[in-house]
Amino acid sequence: MKKEKQEEGVYFVQLNDPNILRKKILESSRETIEFLKRYEDLKFIRKEKHRNMLKLKEDTDKMIELILTLKTALPKSNIKLKDEPRQVMVEKKGVEIRKPVPTSEIEKLESELEEIESKLRSVA
Repeated sequence: MKKEKQEEGVYFVQLNDPNILRKKILESSRETIEFLKRYEDLKFIRKEKHRNMLKLKEDTDKMIELILTLKTALPKSNIKLKDEPRQVMVEKKGVEIRKPVPTSEIEKLESELEEIESKLRSVA
């Protein structure tokens, strides 16, 4: 009686080109393994990033603490410094010209544009 029930559940399926099917299964297995490897790499990178962020926070906290101790150790003064733009020496055809260092992003871009235009004029 048990053999009859077991035989009823057994089915056979004919496969056309079993080698091609096996190849496709192996390729999908390989892709899955590669995906899992990339996922593990991503997990490692995330852990490393988290560890680096914690270290950065600890370092900045320590720096803030040291700055505060330095400020308390230094004597108080009422001297205020003027904010003068720094100047950079630029050599142009043997003549030294002092240009102020740009402070804003727009000034930086304008100075770069000016330098490029001067180079184009010298080439042409």
